Amino acid sequence: ADCGARFVLTHAAVAASLPEWQREAPELERLRFLRTEDLAAADGDGSVPTPKPEAVAFLQYTSGSTASPRGAVVSHGNVIANLECIKEAFAGDPERDNGVFWLPQYHDMGLTGGLLLTCWGGGRSTILSPLSFVKRPLVWLRAITRTGPTISGGPNFAYDLCLQRVSDADLEELDLGTWRIAFSGAERVSARTCLEFARRFERCGFRADAFQPGYGLAESTLI
Repeated sequence: ADCGARFVLTHAAVAASLPEWQREAPELERLRFLRTEDLAAADGDGSVPTPKPEAVAFLQYTSGSTASPRGAVVSHGNVIANLECIKEAFAGDPERDNGVFWLPQYHDMGLTGGLLLTCWGGGRSTILSPLSFVKRPLVWLRAITRTGPTISGGPNFAYDLCLQRVSDADLEELDLGTWRIAFSGAERVSARTCLEFARRFERCGFRADAFQPGYGLAESTLI
């Protein structure tokens, strides 16, 4: 409502619930829902225009933790500058660095720090469903074991959830030795959580110095 959106990108499984949503929220009726499967199958030569750096890429809404959420205008130049900062900070070599991310892509940590960084940097990442992680945190650590990423992370609660719901027996199957950067942000970072996680998963090859607490603002895209 704030930005005057006219279109919604979705897919068939979600679009099937649209009539139910519209009963609950009639304001959705004014929007046009476009299924990405249909867009992918549409005629065209596949070319994508190159936007100018000052062109708007998206609106990144603030969290609302200190004031009402508001849309920060993020240009294509902002996005590229931000990705350069992330690359310089810890993800500089697409031949070496790869990731595992379960973070939702409507949040800047998942969108910019996960999906866009992977696409722009030319590396590779494994993308998990946020729901799969919340239901069973072990899925995240198993994906790290299976694919051997150098970078992964999430909010502080993610590490707490692993401490609470990953059993000692589960530790026997985990190998976290490739995990070079374990970022923590988007909420307050607890030193206790970091220390306990490092102590618990040391036997799986996790190193305490992999932790990288971070602080990002929607107004500055992410990092």
